[in-house]
Amino acid sequence: MKVYVMTVAKPFEEETFKGVASTKKRAEKELRKMYPHMKPSGQDAYVADNTNTLLLFIREVEVLE
Repeated sequence: MKVYVMTVAKPFEEETFKGVASTKKRAEKELRKMYPHMKPSGQDAYVADNTNTLLLFIREVEVLE
């Protein structure tokens, strides 16, 4: 079973766990609720706003049942 883990980090610092979603689209929606101005910055990376002070990540993780 695959889940999508959402994390947030400042550049060159540790990531902070924000949540888990069942699909990537749901994960993006949840992050957008917290950070309405987020923009894509790579395949699984986003920036929270134009200042690039926060990086947002959505990672696919395989979970064993």
